Amino acid sequence: KHLLVTGTFPEIPRERIIQYIVANGGIYASGITKKLDYLVVGDNPGPTKLEKAKKLGVRQISLKELQDIVGEPLQNF
Repeated sequence: KHLLVTGTFPEIPRERIIQYIVANGGIYASGITKKLDYLVVGDNPGPTKLEKAKKLGVRQISLKELQDIVGEPLQNF
């Protein structure tokens, strides 16, 4: 799956989230395109990214939802 992260995650550095995605078989995308499967949304996300994702039908998920999909807590990573 192709994923991208937007917004801030006060409890976890973004680099760690990206490593978690890649370590669990995901592909970290550089931008929002039709290939993107999920946009992981944190606090204060970029409104342009949210709007573009919505127009392209990209599913927006929380960090909790990402962990549910992966099946392993980020804290154990």
